[in-house]
Amino acid sequence: MKKYYTHIEALRGIAILLVVLYHLAPKFCPYGFFGVDIFLMISGFLLIPGLLKNGGNDFSLIQFFNKKILRIFPPLLCMVVIMLIICVWCMASSELKQATETAFYALLGSSNVFLDSTTQGYFSTDSWVNPFVHTWYLSVILQVYCIFAITTYVLKPFSSKVKWGVVFLMGGVSVGMVVYYRYIVPLFTPHEGLVNLYYLTWTRIFEVVGGACIALLPGIKFKYVRILMPVIALTGIICCCFASEKSYELALILSALLLWGQTDKVTAWFTDNALFRFIGKYSFSIYLWHWPIIVYCNYAIESVSVLDKVLVFILSVLLGIASYYVTEKRHWKLWSIVLLWSISLIFAYILKSNENISKSIYPKVYEVFTVGQKHTHMEFVSDYPASAEDVWEESGMREKTSDKGLQMSRLGSQSAQPSFVMVGDSHAGAFISGMAEIASSLNVSGYYIPIYVTPFHNRMCGRQALRFSEQRAKAFLHWLEKHPEIVNVVLVQRWSIRLTDHLNDESMPLRYDETPVQVYNLYEDAEKALEQFCVNLKNIGKQVVIMTEVPPVKANPGPYVRRALLHNHRLNMDDLTCAESDYYAMFSRQLMTMSKLERKGVCKVISIHKRLFKGGAFCAFENNKVLMSDDDHISDCGAVIYAREYYADWAPHLVPQHKEDK
Repeated sequence: MKKYYTHIEALRGIAILLVVLYHLAPKFCPYGFFGVDIFLMISGFLLIPGLLKNGGNDFSLIQFFNKKILRIFPPLLCMVVIMLIICVWCMASSELKQATETAFYALLGSSNVFLDSTTQGYFSTDSWVNPFVHTWYLSVILQVYCIFAITTYVLKPFSSKVKWGVVFLMGGVSVGMVVYYRYIVPLFTPHEGLVNLYYLTWTRIFEVVGGACIALLPGIKFKYVRILMPVIALTGIICCCFASEKSYELALILSALLLWGQTDKVTAWFTDNALFRFIGKYSFSIYLWHWPIIVYCNYAIESVSVLDKVLVFILSVLLGIASYYVTEKRHWKLWSIVLLWSISLIFAYILKSNENISKSIYPKVYEVFTVGQKHTHMEFVSDYPASAEDVWEESGMREKTSDKGLQMSRLGSQSAQPSFVMVGDSHAGAFISGMAEIASSLNVSGYYIPIYVTPFHNRMCGRQALRFSEQRAKAFLHWLEKHPEIVNVVLVQRWSIRLTDHLNDESMPLRYDETPVQVYNLYEDAEKALEQFCVNLKNIGKQVVIMTEVPPVKANPGPYVRRALLHNHRLNMDDLTCAESDYYAMFSRQLMTMSKLERKGVCKVISIHKRLFKGGAFCAFENNKVLMSDDDHISDCGAVIYAREYYADWAPHLVPQHKEDK
């Protein structure tokens, strides 16, 4: 192995440069994250042959874990603690909660499992404000170490052939899981397997085993092959990372060739030069620090320029070098690392368990996000039919039927008998505080159920867990029939997604009988389905109330405003404003559908957008209050402000006639 040392060091440098470049300029280097796959192959190249050296008879489990803990945890603990302190200072509550939870599980070596369970995809927008999302890779590596170390220990009495056979078997199982999540799962639930494919350890083990297999290959004897292969492989990897189309399999093959090919003196200047080796020496610490620095700069700098990105890269390298000498090169005692780890874990746990810490530090800043909204409480409805199929799932929230019944949010007056139910997607969940305020002001009561009512009765939703199937629709109608006291059904959704001509992962062009819907009829089909759904509700004595869409804005107002207040930025109000003309241009067709349904008498329409527009525009930051939680969801603050000012608009639809007459 020793003769490959500089070659491996240079390859680490190439890998970390690709990863950093991807994070700094994803549009310029869209597939630079392939660098992580190179890291995993290098790990297998060095790890497994080392474990099975001399048939694995010399292997010591205690010495192995002692070495790996002292290698990984000192720089990780340093980064996590420093960034947690910075996060408390500069992050909004929702972002802080996600960050601290990720940090907590990173210290436990399971942040990849946590991120997979929260469905926060590595490429999703949310992940770009989480300074610890990159620790998924460290968790995978720790789990890989555990899997192969324990396997080696258990198989110690067996021969080398048996041990290598088990290694190859694990590689085969990993390939099978990749095939399952990449090709089989999407057949039933489009895009559902992508998060699993990226985060799960067993979908990565085949790369580790692949690296080990390369270590078994003999050196390249032919001079010209030894000269050309590394150059061709590195050039191909760079092309794959900068290409417009993803070439995952080709990049893996080229990485394997680059790992196998011992650099010839003729081409050392290209694949094994001093710069790559220098960066590779500090690659672990650079990886740990570059992403938190990028996330922090997005908070601290109003507009990140190319020069800022260059400075971020330089700072990442400098901090990586400093971390290397302060944490990696220092001789630590195991007890000291365990003590520091325990303290860090307790610190992360306190932060993740207490959402009010950052609010108490900056009470004046958080005043712009709150307005004393009404709280709701959960209760079980025991007579909800079990045929509803267990789960509705939206924005990470799960509402389940159990032996106790269906868990719902109770809104409004707790003394009044429930007379309405609000259902819908994440936009209904965002409006829950406003609806609770409206109900309290009108002295009525109701429920919120997070039912993803789309695509109603005769179109299928691509996400199995969110599918409002015919079975669920019938269960919902059956439950409403048993509750004559509930007379109003309020639908709050992003109608531009529910009623659309476009195909996406949420609207597959299939009916329940599996017959295709013509693309040019997709909107009309959805419109008829919505009308039929409203008619079905009306036939069982329910009145349907549809709320129009909240005006979307360009930027996420919460972090945007908070960063401005903390760092004295000038607010660019254009990013936080939606012109009335733009709104009608975006949603005119959906608004016409609602007007048509209202004229037919199958529903009532609450035009929230008309109340939000003032002077021809809606601003997400008004009167020193943040009215939107992101670019298209109303915030608790905005919902309550609207409710307190315009709750009377809802009185004709939510208040029983005899009560209104009084």
